Amino acid sequence: MTEKDLSNIYLWFDTEYTSLSLERARILQVALVITDADLNRIAPAEQDFNRTVRVEAGERLDPWVEENLAELVKRCRSDEAESIESIDSLLDAYMEDLLGPCPDSVSKRPLIAGNSVHADWALASKYLPSLIKRSHYRLLDVSGWKMVWKNDLGEFAFDKEKDDMIRAYFPGEFNSLTGAHDAHFDVLASIAELNFYRQHSEIHWPADA
Repeated sequence: MTEKDLSNIYLWFDTEYTSLSLERARILQVALVITDADLNRIAPAEQDFNRTVRVEAGERLDPWVEENLAELVKRCRSDEAESIESIDSLLDAYMEDLLGPCPDSVSKRPLIAGNSVHADWALASKYLPSLIKRSHYRLLDVSGWKMVWKNDLGEFAFDKEKDDMIRAYFPGEFNSLTGAHDAHFDVLASIAELNFYRQHSEIHWPADA
């Protein structure tokens, strides 16, 4: 039987973490939204994956993290937080439920997508082996589109600081109540940003130019 080709599926993935140094960082939050190639969710918005990782009492985090992610850190020190091992298991079950069995061929697995997603991929390689095991060897990094846009046009037309712009270009229900430096918000913002570039690319780079 021919195995299912999932390479047209995007695993929009983001994390928040304990240190700005990836060598020392541990994950604080994991968010995953799965879309098709047209950037439409394959599951309802209420099923977005969004979990916080337990931080033990007395554990020290980078000062920047303590100051700028204070609300998230508070959640990580509350009863809602879970162990990273539990989250990895839940993530594996989540993908199995929505996508079915993982294809044997790595070229038929879904792509991890996001902004500067190589950093999140590096942390997933250490702490979320289920995600790496189920994903393609290529990454879809929206930051690449951003740099092409800047280098060719000399501008950043998409402003992730503008909530109305993110909502205008998000294809579906934008269900985050937070803001930047929240993994779930940042996942949704990355989807909106790629949608913006896709919608405007033919204006600036017409196919018959």
